[in-house]
Amino acid sequence: MRPNLKIGTVCILLAGRHAGKRVVLVGILPSGLLLVTGPFAFNSCPLRRIPQRYVIGTSTRISLGNFKLPKHFNDDYFKKNKKCVKRTVKRKEGDDIFATKQEKYVPSEQR
Repeated sequence: MRPNLKIGTVCILLAGRHAGKRVVLVGILPSGLLLVTGPFAFNSCPLRRIPQRYVIGTSTRISLGNFKLPKHFNDDYFKKNKKCVKRTVKRKEGDDIFATKQEKYVPSEQR
């Protein structure tokens, strides 16, 4: 971890859809990724995982008070469910090629 990146630090995102936006560092995940958020009401940046190299830490800090990161916010929480059927399944002659369809991503109940 870089020494200037501590919980409550205001950071600037360098890459991705929200590049250039200022976000608040909310937590550090076990994989080393940073958990940042907008706040969503001000700059439309949701709760996201960001690598350290895509963030500039500023000297501004926000006191988060009694905020504790819930236990269910881990790397598995942010991964998509990959329950789609592979289209490379070998078919017999005469089978319909459109018989297998990919399922759409549906977020879990907790999300």
